[in-house]
Amino acid sequence: MHPLQRRGRERGYFSILTFIARFYFYLDENKISMQRLIAFISFAIIFSSCSNKSKSDLAIFKTAAIGFEQSIISTSSSNEYIYHALDDRWHNPRTTVFGPIWQPKTALIKEINEKMSNYIESLAKQLKQKAGLKTENGRERFEEDNEDAVTSLFVTQGKGRELQGKLNQYRNDMLAIDPEFLREFEQVIIDVSDSNYKSSFTNNYFHDIPVAGAFALLKRFESVTKITENNFLRFCLSKTSYSGCGFMTRVQAIVSQNSNYLKGGDKIEITAGIGSFYAAASPKITINNKVFKPGYIDGVAKYELKTPLKAGKYIIPVKVEFTDESGRKLYMEKRVEYTVIE
Repeated sequence: MHPLQRRGRERGYFSILTFIARFYFYLDENKISMQRLIAFISFAIIFSSCSNKSKSDLAIFKTAAIGFEQSIISTSSSNEYIYHALDDRWHNPRTTVFGPIWQPKTALIKEINEKMSNYIESLAKQLKQKAGLKTENGRERFEEDNEDAVTSLFVTQGKGRELQGKLNQYRNDMLAIDPEFLREFEQVIIDVSDSNYKSSFTNNYFHDIPVAGAFALLKRFESVTKITENNFLRFCLSKTSYSGCGFMTRVQAIVSQNSNYLKGGDKIEITAGIGSFYAAASPKITINNKVFKPGYIDGVAKYELKTPLKAGKYIIPVKVEFTDESGRKLYMEKRVEYTVIE
């Protein structure tokens, strides 16, 4: 290949990876398929690795790694902000009702992502050590053009296959946190299952590339998980906001019964709730002196008893305490009447 053609080709690779590194977060924000983006960067890196290794190739990989690192830093900062915002909501009287529902979910999101980040960072450290990591004047130095180190770690030691398994487990664990996450993110969250590759995951990503290229890919996967974490957290934030929390324009207590007239020994059923039976009003319901704390799914209390055998009129007292849309504590009392007929 003519030197000018080769330089032009290298500039093309540089432009591709620089574009990916700089605009990756933008693409993800607009829900462009994670898998398509993975395939794009994989193609660029693998295609580049087919040419003779040069300083320009290493510069390409290093530029991509820097771009992904910047994405990791900025997204991590955003994630911390959202965690703090969610924590504030668990203590806000207007939104504290969501704490028991969403606090465990956000805690699980944090736990899963910390575990995944620690794993990827441990792989990066092992890769550097394979490439002769040394610290000189406070700076890390290693053989960035070393291909044998990549082969040794990801092929011989099986870390490529292990990484694939960890990423797939990450996907499954995140989607399993809540059914709403599955519906919202199943099509965009990272998927590195075998069905997505003509050859193995390891060959697609870690074949014939230097340490600098493998390091960039690890940063890319870490960036993916950070952005995934951000998407899930923003979803939790939207579900726990006061404006979107589901309070009705007018909150009212509702009490109903299955019948007013029954025979002796029949069952009478009383249903008590708030408005459209949404639990955000934090109801406390007392029926016939028995206290109910409705579940957070439907906000409804149901009470059953067998009617007396003796004919006549009977009364069951019902009291509903709740919080309205302005945060005020209100209550309503009602006498449920029924008649036992012969």
